[in-house]
Parts: sequence; structure tokens; C-alpha cells
Amino acid sequence: MLTASYMLTLEELSKTKDEVDILQQSVLRQETIQTLLEEKGNRILQLEAQISEMQQQLSTSPIENMANSIQDAAIVHFFHSLSQSHLVKKGDASQLIPARAASDDEWKKLEVAVRLYHPRFYLFIKDNHRLSRLEFKVCILSRLHFEKMEMATLLGVRKQSVTNARASLAKKLFNLGSAYDLDANLLGI
Repeated sequence: MLTASYMLTLEELSKTKDEVDILQQSVLRQETIQTLLEEKGNRILQLEAQISEMQQQLSTSPIENMANSIQDAAIVHFFHSLSQSHLVKKGDASQLIPARAASDDEWKKLEVAVRLYHPRFYLFIKDNHRLSRLEFKVCILSRLHFEKMEMATLLGVRKQSVTNARASLAKKLFNLGSAYDLDANLLGI
């Protein structure tokens, strides 16, 4: 009798400990899910940069490969989608997702990607202390071939503010009288 009771008690103890472990894991998951998502997002950017470097080594045209590889990065696609309204279907219904400005966290992720894919360009604009935050962001978006209206949406400003920032960048960075050749000069860095 005592042996059967002992075995049942051991079984119940083991089962209860397993349930506690499951509950603790659930709490841990809820507390760390955001951290894990951020770590995975950063790892994706690192892996994309590594792949880009490998492609560059294998390519006969490394400059062209580098320019294209960041254009294919998930964060760049995400920024393009943010800058435009689009329909999302859920079952039989469709929902219009409006274009919106990028958040500070989203900007940080884009900066990480630019730093990984184009370190020389990133250091050039980051070390230029004369640039305002708006000019810095416009410079990055210009380098990534975003249209002025897309930039205005992502920055939460008017299109004219983007045009003015581009003219200022041309003067500050390259001593140009207009923004006409700004993109070509940025691509050369």
C-alpha cells in the first residue's frame, strides 16, 4: 500500500513540477518576446550584410552588387511600404493601411542596415556634424533611391522641406549650387 501511495505521490510531484516549468517558460516568453524579436531583426541585418559581402566577392561588378543588395534588404522594403498606402485583405474584407512616418526604432534599424552595407558612406555623413537630423535622414533616403514624396511621408514633413534639405546637403557635403547632382555624388561615396 505504502509503495503504491509513494509512487503516486512521486508521479504527482513530477507532474506538478512540469506544470510549474511550463508556466515559468510562458512568463519568460511574454517578457522576452520583444527582446528576441529585436535580436532576430538585428541578426537578419547582419546576415544580409554578410551575404552581400560574399556576393560582392563573387561578382565581377562589386559596386553594382553592393548598391543592389541594400535595396533588397527587408528594412528598405519595409520603409517603402510605410511610405505608401496599401490594401490588406483579411478574409472577405479589405483594410486600407495609410502611409505613415517611420518611428525612431524603425529609423535605428535602417541606420544599422546602412552602417552594415555602406560603412564608408555612413561614417561620412555621421561624422559630418554640420548636418541636422532631418538632413541626415534625407541623405540616407536619397542614397537608397527614395522619391521626394516617399521621404516626406517617412519624415512626417512637407515635400518642400525635403527639397530644401537636399539643396542644403548638396552645399554642405559637396559644395554644389543645387541638388541636381546630389544623388550621383552620394552614390560615389
